[in-house]
Amino acid sequence: MLLVFLVVSGLSQGAGTAETHLKITWQKCTKSGCSNQQGGIVVDSEWREVVDASGKSCLRDGNSWDSSVCDGEADCSTKCRLNGFNYADIGVTTTGSTVRLPFVTPKGDVGSRVYLYDESGGQYVLFKPINKEFTFDIETSTLACGINGALYFVEMDADGGTSKYPRNTAGAKYGTGYCDAQCPKDGKFIGNNANVGRKYGSCCFEWDIWEANAYATQFAAHPCGVSTAAYVCQSDCNQCDTSGCAWNHYRIGDHDYYGKGKKVNTNSKFTVVTQFISDNGQDSGNLREVRRLYVQGGKVIANNIKTYVDYKFDSINDQYCDLTSGDQAYKQRGGDGAFTKSFQRGQVLAMSIWTDGSMQWLDAGDAGPCTDPGGKDALVSANKNAYVEYSNIKFGDIDTTY
Repeated sequence: MLLVFLVVSGLSQGAGTAETHLKITWQKCTKSGCSNQQGGIVVDSEWREVVDASGKSCLRDGNSWDSSVCDGEADCSTKCRLNGFNYADIGVTTTGSTVRLPFVTPKGDVGSRVYLYDESGGQYVLFKPINKEFTFDIETSTLACGINGALYFVEMDADGGTSKYPRNTAGAKYGTGYCDAQCPKDGKFIGNNANVGRKYGSCCFEWDIWEANAYATQFAAHPCGVSTAAYVCQSDCNQCDTSGCAWNHYRIGDHDYYGKGKKVNTNSKFTVVTQFISDNGQDSGNLREVRRLYVQGGKVIANNIKTYVDYKFDSINDQYCDLTSGDQAYKQRGGDGAFTKSFQRGQVLAMSIWTDGSMQWLDAGDAGPCTDPGGKDALVSANKNAYVEYSNIKFGDIDTTY
């Protein structure tokens, strides 16, 4: 993802409301059928209050550290902690298998990010995608140009970092431990420390299954030169392929494939299927390619085709990325082979809605039909009722989830 996301870790529960997660049903599938899984939805810790033991905020304006409460990295790391969260504050709701994220929250803030949580195990649900497919339904009809509803895998620690960092007693239950391929430094806490002066970043493998509004979409792979979940960096934060190897239907020349009234018609709900194909047809194999198809109105819609010189592609793999990624960063960071190891370690599912005020890399120029929405304020003012819904999440054997 091209958003520099936020990271929070290394905290204990503070004085305030207890944490009660939203509930959601998802499914695991085999050739014998699908079975319901009862999960939770937990908001990223960056959306929570950071307070001292008395409940006083450690932050000014919700962002910069308040030196009258704590002074410097060590002091803030020791004194400051997380409050529980009231999900009504950001308007995130669940019903059955559906999670709904509004673009503008009831308090007037923009966006949110949540994770799929395993209530019985006390950690994030960990996905190992090789030789599997991931499927979900998407309602994206209200997302205007400049807005991004994103669903993606990141190699976070399943426990949110508690086993690595002694100060972190909050963990996945409180949404800690975010990382992505941008190695973001915006987080208030990263690793075991308060990120005073934005000294630290957090890098990890990222597979963007879905980034989209009603007019454009892409899926993209971002490998990293690290061999662990949520790698904490300082001066060495150039670890990942930040641009990624992407597939955008519009960019490859098929302007009638995706959008309102198009082949994949965003005026109504549809199903997104992503298949992580192994080289031997087994879970133990190496990642060979990642395939995409859609289902809408009872019909399976195949991915479109990219022709490059003498080659035709309908999936993301090493060869496609070598030929289409100008900076060769995908190959330099290990490509499909590196993702094989990351997928074997496991990925956390993140779901979000956000904007950078433009999103032209996603939906304008050669990426889509949109024009500049006029900045964040104008975009928010015109889209106060926009939302994204992710539903019917399924994970399992190839060709069993749709």
